[in-house]
Amino acid sequence: MISITVSSGTSPATNDDWETQSATATFTAAEVRELTTKAGAFTLPSGSRDASLLFTTSTNTSDTVLVSGAAGETGVALVEVYDVTGR
Repeated sequence: MISITVSSGTSPATNDDWETQSATATFTAAEVRELTTKAGAFTLPSGSRDASLLFTTSTNTSDTVLVSGAAGETGVALVEVYDVTGR
């Protein structure tokens, strides 16, 4: 699972399967595909259950990405952050 914690201490977005829109997700699988291509990121294969978030952050804030294993599992995580605004 991946989640964002913003400087106020709240966690407005979490995800544990990029193709399934959770209650806090602000994106669709089609948008993830489009924006990962735009950013030059690798494509997530269908059915992979990778976690992915699209998140808009404010300037001059400290946001934290938290990664945890499903059902308390442990392992290795790779977190990549891309600016897809085109600035």
